[in-house]
Amino acid sequence: PPGGAASGRQRGIHTAVSYRGAVPEQGADRTWMGVAGAWLVSRVLSVVTLLVAVHDPARGSRFDQLATKWDGAFYLAIGRSGYGPVDVPFPRWPFFPGFPVMIRALGELGNDQVLVFVVNQLVFLAALAGLYQLARRHGGARVAMLSVWALALFPEIGRAHV
Repeated sequence: PPGGAASGRQRGIHTAVSYRGAVPEQGADRTWMGVAGAWLVSRVLSVVTLLVAVHDPARGSRFDQLATKWDGAFYLAIGRSGYGPVDVPFPRWPFFPGFPVMIRALGELGNDQVLVFVVNQLVFLAALAGLYQLARRHGGARVAMLSVWALALFPEIGRAHV
């Protein structure tokens, strides 16, 4: 019929709804494997790259440098000795206390730098699973999996500003 879905497809025009409906939904096992696969590939690539890139013997082993890269050093310091003074050039106060509390509570189990590294990786996996659910709700399974891979391989896109 004129103006209907059939005529739109005949002219090569696809709406998001018709496109989304054309992709079959994945089963829970396949979805989990896709999210976990994206996470695993991204972690191997990033950890190997960072372990090769960081090399300053004065700052300890390569793993120590990796674990304390970026905000990791702040979280470790907060977990070990609290927030400290406010009137210093780089205060620790802007950091949310949840992660440092976990570091302090679980730090007795072993090396807190290993704990920071492992918890960061598991939290990233949970974030990818949450992203998948959110994107699937709004764009379908294919959009969700592409979103997961994009964030897994290019995590800085989450902080991109227009």
